[in-house]
Amino acid sequence: MHKENNKGRPFSLSIYILIVFGLSWPFFIIGPFMGGDLFWVYLFNSIAMIMVTIGTLIADRFVFKRGFKNSGLNWGKPIHYIIVFGFAFFLYVFPAIIEYFIGYAYLFGVMGWDQILILMGILIVATIIPGFGEEFGWRGYMLPGLAQTRTPRKAVLIHSIVWWSWHIPALAMGWIIIASTGGAIVALTIILGAAVSIFGLGVVFAYVWSRSRSVAVASMFHAFNNGLKDSLQIVGIGLLGPLSSIWSSIVMVILGVILIWKGNWETLEKLKK
Repeated sequence: MHKENNKGRPFSLSIYILIVFGLSWPFFIIGPFMGGDLFWVYLFNSIAMIMVTIGTLIADRFVFKRGFKNSGLNWGKPIHYIIVFGFAFFLYVFPAIIEYFIGYAYLFGVMGWDQILILMGILIVATIIPGFGEEFGWRGYMLPGLAQTRTPRKAVLIHSIVWWSWHIPALAMGWIIIASTGGAIVALTIILGAAVSIFGLGVVFAYVWSRSRSVAVASMFHAFNNGLKDSLQIVGIGLLGPLSSIWSSIVMVILGVILIWKGNWETLEKLKK
Protein backbone atom coordinates (compact mmCIF):
# COMPACT_ATOMS: atom_id res chain seq x y z
CA MET A 1 0.00 0.00 0.00
CA HIS A 2 1.14 3.52 -0.69
CA LYS A 3 0.98 6.74 1.22
CA GLU A 4 -1.83 8.90 -0.07
CA ASN A 5 -1.21 12.09 -2.01
CA ASN A 6 -0.03 14.52 0.66
CA LYS A 7 -0.94 17.48 -1.55
CA GLY A 8 -4.61 16.86 -0.90
CA ARG A 9 -6.75 18.06 1.97
CA PRO A 10 -6.65 15.90 5.13
CA PHE A 11 -9.53 13.43 5.28
CA SER A 12 -12.52 14.79 7.21
CA LEU A 13 -15.03 12.18 8.32
CA SER A 14 -17.81 14.73 8.88
CA ILE A 15 -17.48 16.17 5.36
CA TYR A 16 -17.34 12.70 3.84
CA ILE A 17 -20.46 11.58 5.73
CA LEU A 18 -22.33 14.74 4.75
CA ILE A 19 -21.64 14.15 1.05
CA VAL A 20 -22.15 10.38 0.91
CA PHE A 21 -25.15 10.17 3.23
CA GLY A 22 -26.73 13.16 1.53
CA LEU A 23 -26.49 11.57 -1.91
CA SER A 24 -27.42 8.01 -0.96
CA TRP A 25 -30.00 8.18 1.85
CA PRO A 26 -32.85 9.55 -0.32
CA PHE A 27 -32.80 6.34 -2.38
CA PHE A 28 -33.26 4.22 0.74
CA ILE A 29 -36.45 6.16 1.43
CA ILE A 30 -37.89 6.23 -2.11
CA GLY A 31 -38.10 2.46 -2.68
CA PRO A 32 -40.80 1.52 -0.15
CA PHE A 33 -43.07 4.27 -1.48
CA MET A 34 -43.04 2.85 -5.02
CA GLY A 35 -46.03 0.61 -4.42
CA GLY A 36 -44.37 -1.58 -1.76
CA ASP A 37 -43.02 -3.96 -4.40
CA LEU A 38 -39.77 -5.70 -3.39
CA PHE A 39 -38.38 -5.02 -6.87
CA TRP A 40 -38.46 -1.28 -6.27
CA VAL A 41 -36.99 -1.63 -2.79
CA TYR A 42 -34.07 -3.66 -4.14
CA LEU A 43 -33.62 -1.31 -7.09
CA PHE A 44 -33.43 1.86 -5.02
CA ASN A 45 -31.35 0.20 -2.30
CA SER A 46 -28.91 -0.82 -5.04
CA ILE A 47 -28.84 2.75 -6.33
CA ALA A 48 -28.12 3.95 -2.79
CA MET A 49 -25.15 1.56 -2.65
CA ILE A 50 -23.84 2.84 -5.98
CA MET A 51 -24.26 6.43 -4.79
CA VAL A 52 -21.64 5.73 -2.11
CA THR A 53 -19.02 5.49 -4.86
CA ILE A 54 -20.41 8.51 -6.69
CA GLY A 55 -20.32 10.48 -3.45
CA THR A 56 -16.77 9.27 -2.84
CA LEU A 57 -15.65 10.38 -6.31
CA ILE A 58 -17.25 13.79 -5.77
CA ALA A 59 -15.70 14.14 -2.31
CA ASP A 60 -12.24 13.32 -3.61
CA ARG A 61 -12.52 15.41 -6.77
CA PHE A 62 -13.81 18.58 -5.17
CA VAL A 63 -12.74 18.36 -1.52
CA PHE A 64 -9.94 15.99 -0.54
CA LYS A 65 -8.08 15.52 -3.85
CA ARG A 66 -6.04 12.64 -2.42
CA GLY A 67 -6.50 9.97 -5.08
CA PHE A 68 -7.14 6.24 -4.79
CA LYS A 69 -3.71 4.63 -4.45
CA ASN A 70 -4.75 2.97 -1.21
CA SER A 71 -8.14 1.74 -2.39
CA GLY A 72 -6.93 -1.72 -3.42
CA LEU A 73 -7.94 -1.44 -7.07
CA ASN A 74 -6.78 -4.91 -8.09
CA TRP A 75 -8.36 -8.35 -8.55
CA GLY A 76 -6.76 -10.08 -5.56
CA LYS A 77 -6.03 -13.82 -5.56
CA PRO A 78 -8.38 -16.70 -6.53
CA ILE A 79 -8.09 -18.22 -3.06
CA HIS A 80 -9.57 -15.04 -1.60
CA TYR A 81 -12.77 -15.53 -3.60
CA ILE A 82 -13.06 -19.14 -2.50
CA ILE A 83 -12.64 -18.14 1.15
CA VAL A 84 -15.20 -15.34 1.08
CA PHE A 85 -17.77 -17.52 -0.71
CA GLY A 86 -17.22 -20.30 1.80
CA PHE A 87 -17.67 -17.87 4.68
CA ALA A 88 -20.91 -16.46 3.23
CA PHE A 89 -22.15 -20.03 2.74
CA PHE A 90 -21.30 -20.79 6.38
CA LEU A 91 -23.21 -17.73 7.54
CA TYR A 92 -26.50 -18.32 5.74
CA VAL A 93 -26.82 -21.63 3.88
CA PHE A 94 -25.20 -23.83 6.54
CA PRO A 95 -27.81 -23.12 9.27
CA ALA A 96 -30.65 -23.60 6.74
CA ILE A 97 -29.26 -27.04 5.82
CA ILE A 98 -28.91 -27.99 9.48
CA GLU A 99 -32.50 -26.98 10.13
CA TYR A 100 -33.68 -29.02 7.18
CA PHE A 101 -32.04 -32.17 8.52
CA ILE A 102 -33.52 -31.67 11.98
CA GLY A 103 -37.00 -31.30 10.50
CA TYR A 104 -37.41 -27.56 10.07
CA ALA A 105 -38.03 -27.83 6.31
CA TYR A 106 -39.66 -24.46 5.69
CA LEU A 107 -37.75 -23.83 2.47
CA PHE A 108 -39.13 -26.86 0.69
CA GLY A 109 -42.66 -25.81 1.47
CA VAL A 110 -42.21 -22.81 -0.81
CA MET A 111 -39.74 -23.81 -3.53
CA GLY A 112 -37.15 -26.48 -4.23
CA TRP A 113 -33.38 -26.14 -3.86
CA ASP A 114 -32.96 -25.81 -7.65
CA GLN A 115 -35.18 -22.74 -7.62
CA ILE A 116 -33.46 -21.37 -4.52
CA LEU A 117 -30.03 -21.78 -6.17
CA ILE A 118 -31.24 -19.89 -9.24
CA LEU A 119 -32.54 -17.09 -7.01
CA MET A 120 -29.22 -16.99 -5.14
CA GLY A 121 -27.30 -16.73 -8.42
CA ILE A 122 -29.52 -13.92 -9.69
CA LEU A 123 -29.18 -11.90 -6.49
CA ILE A 124 -25.42 -12.45 -6.28
CA VAL A 125 -24.93 -11.20 -9.85
CA ALA A 126 -27.33 -8.30 -9.25
CA THR A 127 -25.35 -7.23 -6.17
CA ILE A 128 -21.86 -7.18 -7.70
CA ILE A 129 -22.00 -3.58 -8.99
CA PRO A 130 -23.89 -2.17 -5.97
CA GLY A 131 -21.49 -4.13 -3.72
CA PHE A 132 -18.56 -2.44 -5.41
CA GLY A 133 -20.38 0.86 -4.92
CA GLU A 134 -20.22 0.38 -1.18
CA GLU A 135 -16.81 -1.27 -0.91
CA PHE A 136 -14.99 1.34 -2.95
CA GLY A 137 -16.37 4.06 -0.69
CA TRP A 138 -16.42 2.56 2.79
CA ARG A 139 -13.44 0.20 2.70
CA GLY A 140 -11.46 1.56 -0.25
CA TYR A 141 -11.62 5.23 0.68
CA MET A 142 -13.09 6.03 4.10
CA LEU A 143 -11.21 3.34 6.02
CA PRO A 144 -7.74 4.28 4.66
CA GLY A 145 -8.61 7.92 5.30
CA LEU A 146 -9.40 7.15 8.93
CA ALA A 147 -6.27 5.00 9.29
CA GLN A 148 -4.07 7.94 8.32
CA THR A 149 -4.52 9.57 11.73
CA ARG A 150 -5.82 6.75 13.94
CA THR A 151 -4.76 3.34 15.14
CA PRO A 152 -6.04 0.52 12.89
CA ARG A 153 -8.50 -0.78 15.48
CA LYS A 154 -9.91 2.65 16.22
CA ALA A 155 -10.23 3.33 12.49
CA VAL A 156 -12.08 0.03 11.98
CA LEU A 157 -14.43 0.69 14.90
CA ILE A 158 -15.30 4.20 13.69
CA HIS A 159 -15.76 2.94 10.15
CA SER A 160 -18.13 0.20 11.39
CA ILE A 161 -20.19 2.70 13.39
CA VAL A 162 -20.50 4.96 10.34
CA TRP A 163 -21.44 2.01 8.12
CA TRP A 164 -24.05 0.88 10.66
CA SER A 165 -25.47 4.40 10.81
CA TRP A 166 -25.72 4.53 7.03
CA HIS A 167 -28.11 1.55 7.15
CA ILE A 168 -30.58 3.20 9.55
CA PRO A 169 -33.10 4.29 6.85
CA ALA A 170 -32.98 0.83 5.24
CA LEU A 171 -33.50 -0.88 8.60
CA ALA A 172 -36.44 1.39 9.42
CA MET A 173 -38.07 0.88 6.04
CA GLY A 174 -37.33 -2.84 6.19
CA TRP A 175 -39.17 -3.12 9.50
CA ILE A 176 -42.25 -1.46 7.99
CA ILE A 177 -42.26 -3.77 4.97
CA ILE A 178 -41.63 -7.01 6.87
CA ALA A 179 -44.12 -6.12 9.60
CA SER A 180 -46.84 -5.69 6.97
CA THR A 181 -46.25 -9.17 5.54
CA GLY A 182 -44.76 -11.35 8.27
CA GLY A 183 -45.97 -9.64 11.43
CA ALA A 184 -44.37 -7.25 13.90
CA ILE A 185 -42.57 -9.92 15.94
CA VAL A 186 -40.96 -11.49 12.88
CA ALA A 187 -40.00 -8.04 11.61
CA LEU A 188 -38.49 -7.05 14.94
CA THR A 189 -36.48 -10.29 15.13
CA ILE A 190 -35.09 -9.88 11.63
CA ILE A 191 -34.35 -6.16 11.91
CA LEU A 192 -32.69 -6.39 15.34
CA GLY A 193 -30.60 -9.30 14.10
CA ALA A 194 -29.62 -7.26 11.07
CA ALA A 195 -28.75 -4.22 13.19
CA VAL A 196 -26.52 -6.28 15.48
CA SER A 197 -24.82 -8.17 12.68
CA ILE A 198 -24.19 -5.07 10.54
CA PHE A 199 -21.66 -3.76 13.04
CA GLY A 200 -19.80 -7.07 13.25
CA LEU A 201 -20.06 -7.48 9.50
CA GLY A 202 -18.45 -4.08 9.06
CA VAL A 203 -15.39 -5.34 10.92
CA VAL A 204 -15.34 -8.49 8.78
CA PHE A 205 -15.64 -6.50 5.54
CA ALA A 206 -12.77 -4.30 6.70
CA TYR A 207 -10.68 -7.38 7.46
CA VAL A 208 -11.44 -8.95 4.07
CA TRP A 209 -10.36 -5.75 2.34
CA SER A 210 -7.28 -5.35 4.55
CA ARG A 211 -6.02 -8.92 4.16
CA SER A 212 -6.75 -9.27 0.44
CA ARG A 213 -5.77 -5.67 -0.30
CA SER A 214 -8.42 -5.82 -3.00
CA VAL A 215 -11.67 -3.90 -3.31
CA ALA A 216 -12.74 -6.51 -5.91
CA VAL A 217 -12.53 -9.32 -3.35
CA ALA A 218 -14.42 -7.23 -0.80
CA SER A 219 -17.07 -6.46 -3.45
CA MET A 220 -17.55 -10.14 -4.25
CA PHE A 221 -17.86 -10.96 -0.57
CA HIS A 222 -20.52 -8.26 -0.41
CA ALA A 223 -22.32 -9.88 -3.35
CA PHE A 224 -22.06 -13.39 -1.86
CA ASN A 225 -23.19 -12.16 1.55
CA ASN A 226 -26.20 -10.20 0.32
CA GLY A 227 -27.18 -12.70 -2.37
CA LEU A 228 -27.29 -15.72 -0.07
CA LYS A 229 -28.88 -13.85 2.83
CA ASP A 230 -31.55 -12.06 0.82
CA SER A 231 -32.56 -15.11 -1.22
CA LEU A 232 -33.14 -17.23 1.89
CA GLN A 233 -35.03 -14.42 3.61
CA ILE A 234 -37.26 -13.93 0.56
CA VAL A 235 -38.05 -17.63 0.43
CA GLY A 236 -38.47 -18.14 4.16
CA ILE A 237 -39.98 -14.83 5.19
CA GLY A 238 -42.00 -15.40 8.35
CA LEU A 239 -40.87 -19.02 8.51
CA LEU A 240 -37.17 -18.75 9.29
CA GLY A 241 -36.04 -21.37 11.75
CA PRO A 242 -34.53 -20.44 15.12
CA LEU A 243 -30.97 -21.25 14.03
CA SER A 244 -31.16 -19.32 10.75
CA SER A 245 -32.64 -16.31 12.56
CA ILE A 246 -29.73 -15.85 14.95
CA TRP A 247 -26.77 -17.75 13.50
CA SER A 248 -25.22 -15.02 11.33
CA SER A 249 -25.71 -12.34 14.00
CA ILE A 250 -23.98 -14.43 16.66
CA VAL A 251 -21.11 -15.37 14.34
CA MET A 252 -20.64 -11.77 13.22
CA VAL A 253 -20.56 -10.36 16.74
CA ILE A 254 -18.11 -12.99 18.00
CA LEU A 255 -15.87 -12.77 14.93
CA GLY A 256 -15.98 -8.97 14.95
CA VAL A 257 -14.75 -8.88 18.56
CA ILE A 258 -12.01 -11.43 17.83
CA LEU A 259 -10.77 -9.53 14.77
CA ILE A 260 -10.71 -6.21 16.59
CA TRP A 261 -8.81 -7.83 19.45
CA LYS A 262 -6.47 -10.20 17.65
CA GLY A 263 -6.77 -9.44 13.91
CA ASN A 264 -3.79 -8.63 11.72
CA TRP A 265 -4.30 -5.03 10.56
CA GLU A 266 -0.86 -4.56 9.04
CA THR A 267 -2.28 -2.96 5.89
CA LEU A 268 -3.85 -0.17 7.93
CA GLU A 269 -0.83 0.19 10.20
CA LYS A 270 1.29 1.09 7.18
CA LEU A 271 -1.00 4.00 6.37
CA LYS A 272 -0.66 5.80 9.70
CA LYS A 273 1.36 9.00 9.46
